[in-house]
Amino acid sequence: MLTNLFIRHLSLIVFGSLTIYVQATPSVCISNPAIKGYSDVATLATDILYHRRVFSSHVVNGSDPSKYQGQVYILCPETVFSFAERNDKIPLFFPNTEIRCGSDGRSSNNCVFSGGAQHIYIYGDYAINEVISGVTFTKSTYASILAVASDKSYATFVDCNWEGNVGEVTILNHLNSLGDDDSNMTSNLSMKVHISDSSFRNNRNNQAVISTSSSDGFVITDTSFDRNTEPLIKEDNTIGEVVLNRVNQ
Repeated sequence: MLTNLFIRHLSLIVFGSLTIYVQATPSVCISNPAIKGYSDVATLATDILYHRRVFSSHVVNGSDPSKYQGQVYILCPETVFSFAERNDKIPLFFPNTEIRCGSDGRSSNNCVFSGGAQHIYIYGDYAINEVISGVTFTKSTYASILAVASDKSYATFVDCNWEGNVGEVTILNHLNSLGDDDSNMTSNLSMKVHISDSSFRNNRNNQAVISTSSSDGFVITDTSFDRNTEPLIKEDNTIGEVVLNRVNQ
C-alpha cells in the first residue's frame, strides 16, 4: 500500500516499512519575488535530509567525501523561522553546505531563527566547510548552536547575531554532546568553529555564552559582545587556542 503524506511542504512517501524523503525545493519568497528560498523550518530541514541521501550515495560509490559539491540554501528575507520547543533543528552533516540569509547572506535581510531548544545541529565526520551567513538566532532554550562534530569538521558563521538566547549555553562545541548515534565519527576531538563580523547581545545562559572543547581552536574575530552572561567562554580540555578578538564588551 502506497501512502503520500504532505505536511507543511514536507513530502514523504511511505511504502510498507520503507520511507523515502522527497525533495521539497525552495519557492518564490513573498518578501522578494526575485528570490527563490526557504520560509519555514520544515521545508529547509526536509531538503537537507534529502541531500543527505544524495551525499550518502556519493560516499557509497567510493567518491572522496570532501569533494562533494555541497548545497546552498537561501533563506527568504524578512522571515521568522519558528522552531518547536523540542524537536525542530537544522541538521548539518555533509560537506560544503551553505545557509544564506537572502541571496547575499547579509543580516540586514532579517532572517530570524526563533525559539526551540536548538537551531543548528552540526555533527559527524563529514560536516566540512559549513558556512552560515547573515542569520539572527534568538530565544533558544538549550543551545542555539550544537557544534558537536569530530575534528575533521569545521564551520564558519559570518555576519550572524545571537540575541536573547537562554538555557545552558548559546553555543555548545563539544564532541557528540547529545550522545546521539553518530556511527561515522572516528575521532575523540571536537570540531573547529570560526565566528566573524557577528554579535552576541543579551544572552542569559546557565553555564556560559560559549562552551568549547575544540580540538583546533575556537576563533572569534571582529565580533561584539554586549550585556551577556559571564563567563563568555568556558573551556573544557581545549587542545587548540581559543582566539577572541572582539570589537567591544
